[in-house]
Amino acid sequence: MIGEVIKEQRILKNISREELSQGICTEKYVYLIEKNERNPSAYILDQFSEKLGIDLFEYYQYLNAKNKALVVEYRKNFDRYVQLGDVEKLKKESIKASALDDFKCEPLVYDIIIINLLHKALFEGKTREPIIELKKIFETKELNIDRLTLINGYIVLATCYQLEGRLEESRQVLKDAYEMVRNKTEFSRYNTAVINVMISLNSFFYSDKAYDDLIVYSTRLLEFQEKNNEYNRIYYADFYLAFAYYNKNQLPKSKKHFMRGIHSASLFKNKMDINIITTMRDFNEAAEKLDIDSSYIKAFHKLKD
Repeated sequence: MIGEVIKEQRILKNISREELSQGICTEKYVYLIEKNERNPSAYILDQFSEKLGIDLFEYYQYLNAKNKALVVEYRKNFDRYVQLGDVEKLKKESIKASALDDFKCEPLVYDIIIINLLHKALFEGKTREPIIELKKIFETKELNIDRLTLINGYIVLATCYQLEGRLEESRQVLKDAYEMVRNKTEFSRYNTAVINVMISLNSFFYSDKAYDDLIVYSTRLLEFQEKNNEYNRIYYADFYLAFAYYNKNQLPKSKKHFMRGIHSASLFKNKMDINIITTMRDFNEAAEKLDIDSSYIKAFHKLKD
């Protein structure tokens, strides 16, 4: 039971119940959790994980599911399609998952809601509804939501703000999302979230023409992905570095990252991402000025088809 795991880890780390409870819940509530007389919410579990230095969700997240095997399968698929940036497949998978009772109740129902809102924003061109719905969710008291799902919700909200040209609001949301993930880099469960937050943050810096920040955070993203062998969508870091260096007139560095981006994106063949990259304001001009072989550019454009 999760209470026994928490107690075992707390004693192992020489942390008292009072210390573990501070800023989260009462000391008595910790006692009741450890006695397995109370079930911690997703929020409490996440906070305990930080203090104890382990990912308690690995032990707990599916204990109460009626269809554990299917829930695990669907959530793994969600993560895979989020990693790939494949919103269409993500939506189709969420439709199948929503037939399960487990995905009709908290906290898993928020997986479905946020996927639906992401699809509305990117494929239906609707941003107002996702903004209103997400703000309503985030303002809910004692929100019972998995931290990863919450982070995904922040990314969707920031994306909607960017699409509406509300850059300052997007920046604030991304800042909050970054604070949620920057201390999670030791938990492999958070790798996709870290990468997606960083991609979104770099998208904001690029939109805002904040090229110095773009170089700093794109470099961090590149280092994080290489350190964790998470190469999926690594081309975003390279293209953002290419465009940042291009605008700072550091052309050799720009060309190096441009070619790296071309090669890695061609390997993964993500049509939606390639379409986004080729429509970025600097793509064609930089390719010409950097004297990139036109055959590379033509072949890259064909990957969108």
